[in-house]
Amino acid sequence: SVVTLVVIGSAISKISGTMAELRAMNEETSRRRREVRLYLASQAVSYELVTRIMRFVDYKLEKVSANNMDTSLISPTLQLELYVNQRADYLIQMPIFALAQECYPEIFGSICAAFTKNFYEKGEPVFTAGSYATALHLTYVGKYEYAQEDQAPVMLEGIRWFGELSLYVDPVWHSSTLTPTSFAETFCLRGEDLVACIQVNRGCTGMFCEYAKDFLAGMQKTKSKFGDDDQKKQSEVCCKQNQHFQAAYPDPTTLFPNIVVCGERFSGEMVEDGDADPSSKGRPSSKSNQSQRTVLSRLSAFARIQREAAVETLEDQGLGEFVQRWMNTDQEDVNFDLPGELPGVIPELDKTYGAHAVFSQAPERDRGESACISVLALVRNRYDIFTQPQADNVKLLESQWLELQQIVSWIEPEPEEVHAVLVLLAIRGLGKSKAVIQQVSHDHRRPERAVIYLSQYHKNVVPSTRWLTEKGTELFEGALLTHELFNLAQMLQGENCPANVKELHSHIAEKGDALFRVYILFLLGFMSGLAGGQGSRFMNAKNADATIGGVRVLQKLMNVSETAIYWGYLNLRAEKLCLPFNSPEDLVLVRLACLGRVQDQKGYESLRLAWLALGERERSSLTDHFLADGIKEQAFNLEFLPNCVANAKANPLIGLTCLLDVLTDLLACLRTKVAMNPNLPKLVPVDLSDMGEFISAVRNRFVFVTCISRCQLKFRQGRCRIEMTGGNWGRATDPDSDLTSIAYTLQDLVIKQQRME
Repeated sequence: SVVTLVVIGSAISKISGTMAELRAMNEETSRRRREVRLYLASQAVSYELVTRIMRFVDYKLEKVSANNMDTSLISPTLQLELYVNQRADYLIQMPIFALAQECYPEIFGSICAAFTKNFYEKGEPVFTAGSYATALHLTYVGKYEYAQEDQAPVMLEGIRWFGELSLYVDPVWHSSTLTPTSFAETFCLRGEDLVACIQVNRGCTGMFCEYAKDFLAGMQKTKSKFGDDDQKKQSEVCCKQNQHFQAAYPDPTTLFPNIVVCGERFSGEMVEDGDADPSSKGRPSSKSNQSQRTVLSRLSAFARIQREAAVETLEDQGLGEFVQRWMNTDQEDVNFDLPGELPGVIPELDKTYGAHAVFSQAPERDRGESACISVLALVRNRYDIFTQPQADNVKLLESQWLELQQIVSWIEPEPEEVHAVLVLLAIRGLGKSKAVIQQVSHDHRRPERAVIYLSQYHKNVVPSTRWLTEKGTELFEGALLTHELFNLAQMLQGENCPANVKELHSHIAEKGDALFRVYILFLLGFMSGLAGGQGSRFMNAKNADATIGGVRVLQKLMNVSETAIYWGYLNLRAEKLCLPFNSPEDLVLVRLACLGRVQDQKGYESLRLAWLALGERERSSLTDHFLADGIKEQAFNLEFLPNCVANAKANPLIGLTCLLDVLTDLLACLRTKVAMNPNLPKLVPVDLSDMGEFISAVRNRFVFVTCISRCQLKFRQGRCRIEMTGGNWGRATDPDSDLTSIAYTLQDLVIKQQRME
């Protein structure tokens, strides 16, 4: 019938059209293949090589032709979604990209698109040991032979990644060789392409910057420095430490309600539930997100019941009694095993179940233990215990020990006061934990305030605070608040100014002499424990004079002016190093010597030459800053400036003169901000921690010289934080180009012209 003929004709027409399309595709493939073969024939290439090339061409044409599409036909948004659909399953094998997908899906789409695809034939190395790592490589098709230095090769296939470190720092070397044993395909991402993707979003930039800093710091601590296995381990560790990860996937073992420091009998049950937590794996998974939140909710409810029951049954671990025995037993009968006994009476120091162990703070635990042992040795005049970890060539001198004993005699510590100081020294480091800071209220996000918050609302985390007397609790909190107000270590390094001493004077005048003496005892323990050790590794013959001098001048706090105390200490340092202390410039150089941790005449001479290399304007600005008292004159406490100085010295592209130049620009910006806001106090603390990390990472001198123009000054509650922002971090590894060299040369010429005028 006519209808049948129409249907058959339509079907034949469609088949013919499809066949025509297939012929066109095959003709294009054949044409490109024929062009390659003709070129090879004209070049007299060997048969074996022609065969290998044509096999690779056939493989690549098959892959490219099957996936080729005119992207101009779809919108950019749809293109990104297509890239995510095609590549997400490969990328989320890396923890940081999985986290980016969870927190910033739009940016993750851009990252997916930024990866480029590479094809390799059998035997063609993807990278070789000792070569520069210029990009992240992610394998997904093919089989590979992986050979590490001094190890037998192993066969790999599937999704693997290599060279992540190259995204954040340059130069980096490969420590292994990756060679395909078949046709293979990889995805590749360069650092500059990653920066281009993330810099459009401040939150995502902050997440990657935090991750990169932790990742670099973690790799520096590894033995290999560049090893692939170490990079994968650090990738998981640093992703879990990231604030974004902890906010989205809180570790139930570090949540305050779940912690029972002394409740070992409950730990097994809690760990059993905790094992189901997906956050214990290396990366977040969108598929397990809902189940994870259910587990967390159930675990929190279960643990809270257990914790409440446990807290009710906790018993005093006997620290007060231990201190009484230590201080009142005859000297010849004192034969305590302090490192063995302290974790039993101060459970936070337990290496397995203590609070520091919960928050993975082994270094802070060691410092706390060292500080406690040092205080106990000081109050019983046990020189042997105090100096046990010190090498003979730097052991504390007996004359220095005598001065320390004179300070302890002036303090006249009572057992109740020593008890409070030991608890404080043992748990003070918890305030530095990211997991702790994230769980406290915004008003308590300073380290000292965080510890007070724990002692008031979460005694299950710091059970030793439960057994302090009322007076001991007052001294504990008072010493913490005093330490927040005035940090002796900052005065010893020249970070603060006379206004800080005045604040301490006013505080002690209000709180009383008893708190001041307890605070001095705490300071002795705090300084003694800085380097850890079962005793004091830090307070040796080389370092003790500065601490003793600082404490000596503070003993005169209520009788001498704050300016006399501050500059009196710096005068002691000048005398110790045989430095001039007459002109304003001399005073500035002595303060810079403290900031630079100068120990000898050679170090001072290097410092003086760096100072003289500055222009007159820069020296004048810095002199005004370093001599300002913060009482009558506006002053800035540049916190973490010693770290900045140390990192500048260690970075051959920066150096001290360059750092001082940048500080001049920073001070100009700060003074402008203060002039615009008359409500700010005379003394403004300025957090330079981000700048310190940037100085150690930057690889372009001109980028650092101009970094202040790309910084952000964040003021909050009378404090300022300098944020380097993505504009600086994104250029940290830029190579020196002709343009930057010309720009820097012009700046040098301008400075020289100013000096001549």
